[in-house]
Amino acid sequence: MVNQKKVPSRIITFYSYKGGVGRSMAMANIGVLMANWGYKILLIDWDLEAPGMENYFQQHLNVRQVQEKRGLIDLLHLKAQCDEILVEEIPWQEYISTININNTIHIDLLTAGRRDENYFNKVRQFDYTGFYNESDGGQYLENLREYWLDQYDFILIDSRTGLTDSSGICSIHMPDVLVLLFTPNEQSFNGIKEVAQKAIEGQKQIIYDRFRLRVLPIPSRIENAETQLLDEWMQRIYRESAGMLEWLPKKESNVNEFSIAPEQIIGQLKIPYKTFYAYGERLSVIERGTLDPHDLGYVYENIAAVLANDLQHIHLLTDARDLLIKKAKGEE
Repeated sequence: MVNQKKVPSRIITFYSYKGGVGRSMAMANIGVLMANWGYKILLIDWDLEAPGMENYFQQHLNVRQVQEKRGLIDLLHLKAQCDEILVEEIPWQEYISTININNTIHIDLLTAGRRDENYFNKVRQFDYTGFYNESDGGQYLENLREYWLDQYDFILIDSRTGLTDSSGICSIHMPDVLVLLFTPNEQSFNGIKEVAQKAIEGQKQIIYDRFRLRVLPIPSRIENAETQLLDEWMQRIYRESAGMLEWLPKKESNVNEFSIAPEQIIGQLKIPYKTFYAYGERLSVIERGTLDPHDLGYVYENIAAVLANDLQHIHLLTDARDLLIKKAKGEE
């Protein structure tokens, strides 16, 4: 199935300031949903220091064989070692693994890199300053970006945590949309707020043409047991996330006010904590589907529909969810 919806290709980065928020699992599941809807999807494991996106698909590919293929760090070293590279002439079959799920869902995966004895040395020794200043690495990344956008409908990037050179590339240079996952604690929430501000301001400074970066904050691992603490944190999250959601539609009568409240959106996108998914790398949208409003698959489908609609028709998330999903599938 090929999705007929006319949406510009987008690069979407999934970022978290701290680990353990379910970022990689969310991206893997959302990628599966989008591919099932007929979009051409590329997943990129840019978490070079803690790679492993391929493990979410261990039921559908040979993990060891995939880890023997070249990947992202090899692409970066390729440019650092050679000035003249045409991205169209890169032997992409040596880098990209195609995942087939139930013979109906097809997803391309660019891993972090060949997992041999030299992998972590390659990562540690990679000189980002030299890459940019001496190897024209910024233009190389831009060429990769344009090539991927030409080949795929959506490119989903799993970013490194924290404030690092590689996470800066993922949050500033590459994305059209920055999905920020966080847990309800000071370090995690304040961290993504800082990154959102840095990313928006940083993208204004790059020399390449971009539309304004759009940010989508998503609370994760939300436990419903402590209702008072939950309510206090969610009210704070709604209040302090408003500045990251300026892409939301505004009222005709007052362009300084949202026509849909941030809590209406974030409330539908927050990812619950489910003990079942704490063990191993799981694809809940395959194992349990998307029909249970209390399970992860349902929320992942909400997020996937918002992203597939390019953050448009956002009011349908609360008013007519089924219609939003139909639009994402290209059925409306």
